[in-house]
Amino acid sequence: MGKAEFLARQSQRIVSKDIHEAREDRRKGYGRLIAKHLLAQKPPTLLLDMDGVVFKGDGLDHPTVAALGIIPVLHDLEKIGVNIGIATGRGDTVIDFLQGHELKIEGPKILEGGQVISSPEGTTYLTDPKHQDFIARVDAEVVSLPGFVEDWAEVKKRAANGEFAFCLGNFQWRGDCTTFLWFDGNQVRDVSRIANIFQTITGLATEHGLDFNTDVATTFFHMVPDEKRGAIAMLKLAGKKEGKSINKATAAEQIAGTWVFAADGSADKLLANLTKTREDGFVIGIKGSVDAVAEVNEFLDGADILLDGPHEFARVLRYAADILLEEKNYE
Repeated sequence: MGKAEFLARQSQRIVSKDIHEAREDRRKGYGRLIAKHLLAQKPPTLLLDMDGVVFKGDGLDHPTVAALGIIPVLHDLEKIGVNIGIATGRGDTVIDFLQGHELKIEGPKILEGGQVISSPEGTTYLTDPKHQDFIARVDAEVVSLPGFVEDWAEVKKRAANGEFAFCLGNFQWRGDCTTFLWFDGNQVRDVSRIANIFQTITGLATEHGLDFNTDVATTFFHMVPDEKRGAIAMLKLAGKKEGKSINKATAAEQIAGTWVFAADGSADKLLANLTKTREDGFVIGIKGSVDAVAEVNEFLDGADILLDGPHEFARVLRYAADILLEEKNYE
């Protein structure tokens, strides 16, 4: 190796080390900010979106932890008195999953995109009881419609052969007030393919004393296409309250106190806005959402800090936990 090449490599190593140290300094600074806001809260509360934060956002089969360090640091935060809460589009199976990892989850529990609030005192539904019966009936009836198959793998297989197919979202995507239908994203661009499904759902709403337009919220969205996942489109059926769509912020308005909120931005913008109105409320944006919706970028643009994914989030939380532990030992 010549002298010039040696010096060039040494210079590259120095630059790489400086970049690494700068990143770690930034993460430590973010950890201090999070700790500062948690220390100001009574009780200190960390409210977490699930997909893209704690879980991988494309977990269509079973929940998969997004970063190895996230569960251990949440354990440590709970040990030093931070209440961990959740704000998710998933149902109550997510609580079982987290408690199966020996997390207490004593903070607010906003489920099914705000349709349900779970607490030690019981479960609060923000929808009309008739809506829960309607959702159960949809799940029971769509299985007999033309094109229904058992799972997403079969939808992809048939779509590849030009056949129309759809399935129900699996257990982690459905609940008492919410259900999902999954389609191949390319097929549903022809709305005539799903007209029969909508006709059936509309009729079921009427049978249960609901007006499909004013009592039922429908959302159609696509995930970013992926070689493994495919081109999936999801139809979400949920409830409305007094003719207005229910979201995570609708539920959070009924919960006292404040929190640090971490999310990837899919269906999180309104809750982020509400968080900032609470004293010492703080919003962490986490890049990497797999949902192809404009709201994600709007949420990330408005976050107090922006992190490069669940792995960086876990590292920043570790710095915050260390600071909180020092404060507790000092007391």
